[in-house]
Amino acid sequence: MKASDTKGSIVAHRNDGMGARVIAMLNAVRVAQDYRVPYFVGWTTHGRTREEVRDPSFIFHPDYIANQFFDVEIMSEIYDDLIDLSTVNSHSWDEAKFRKALSKGKSFLSGAAMGVTVLPWEDEADVAARLPGCIDAFTFSAPVQEMVTKIVEVFAGKTLTAYHIRRGDIILDPIASNKLWPNKFIPREFYEQHLDVTLRDPNAQVLCFSDTPVEVARLKEKAPDRVQGFKDLLGDREFTTGARDFLELYAMSRCQQIYGPPSSAFSQTAMAIGGSSLDAVQDALSEDDQSAAMDRMTDRLEDRSDLFLNMGDVGQCLHFLIEHQAAKGNSNRAKRIIRTYMEDGLDKSFAYQLLCELSVSAGELDYCEKVRDLAYARPVYVDDSMAWVNCYSAINQLVEGNWTTAHQRIQTAAWFRPLEPLTHGVQNLALTAGV
Repeated sequence: MKASDTKGSIVAHRNDGMGARVIAMLNAVRVAQDYRVPYFVGWTTHGRTREEVRDPSFIFHPDYIANQFFDVEIMSEIYDDLIDLSTVNSHSWDEAKFRKALSKGKSFLSGAAMGVTVLPWEDEADVAARLPGCIDAFTFSAPVQEMVTKIVEVFAGKTLTAYHIRRGDIILDPIASNKLWPNKFIPREFYEQHLDVTLRDPNAQVLCFSDTPVEVARLKEKAPDRVQGFKDLLGDREFTTGARDFLELYAMSRCQQIYGPPSSAFSQTAMAIGGSSLDAVQDALSEDDQSAAMDRMTDRLEDRSDLFLNMGDVGQCLHFLIEHQAAKGNSNRAKRIIRTYMEDGLDKSFAYQLLCELSVSAGELDYCEKVRDLAYARPVYVDDSMAWVNCYSAINQLVEGNWTTAHQRIQTAAWFRPLEPLTHGVQNLALTAGV
């Protein structure tokens, strides 16, 4: 394939995970079919691309790949000339202009990570209803096609509820785990609480999906006959990582109701394929049930429960801990828990900021110096933590009247994160004080 072959087409491209790549393809197929133009797939990877999406042959038939797919070389050549479908808005585009652009050789990018792409003159309900059928344009590898057929057969007549528990790189990757992901990481206690509610219906059957199998195993313990994982329902067969990831997405799409993270492309795409309902698991709980789940999580954190898989797992729970304990007027408890973990080795970048903020709200500003000492005593994966601890230390030094030290702290924060709003705020405080 040459770059010129893509002229006047719809190009699907997401350098992302499985859910985002599949929905970009589905939207590209739909637009291409409606406007009678070709579609192609720019399947590119980089150093941090997850294993399951490194190779499209994990999922698709070789002939399909040869005809429809291209790699980073062609993508780099055409990318700047692609018109993103998300920019085709009603103010400057209409259907006639869109069709004319395609006929003149302009190509459009289908790159939305989630949701149904609808052009301004189209009927959203009609497009959403037809999108699932676009998966028929995909040609799968023989093992995947065999399993897709089996999934359709096994799910026929079943009413299943799906739980999607996202973990993976959020708690394992040294870069990803240094950022809070409250819209993708949902504490296990919310799932446990929701499962208790779901199982009150004697006919309820639950299918659990996770990139961390131990999470599925734990939920299955609640009711092994009614709570299953992918392998329990469809058999324990060997697949490549990519094939299994796609097949789990497809199986999830056959469930009528999906509960999971609110901003997961994986579960969003499953919903789009299957026409399922998707809800954030915590939002589906009553206030009392949410509180009970967070009380349980708080107790487990305080008890150093081995249910937490690693410090990345602990770290992602801290946002929920602070939010819950603050609502109960007990921020000091959250502070004690975080401080204990940090003094015992928790080094996630955001933890420094959280502990400094809690120290301020607890009236213990001087404890920020201890947090700064912790940050300097261990490796740091991102610069944010060093900027934050120096900013809060600078505030403390200003309060104490140690202007020279405050000046040094501000210089250091500005070195690490010159555009950080907190850095600007502390500079302004210092200038106002006459430093």
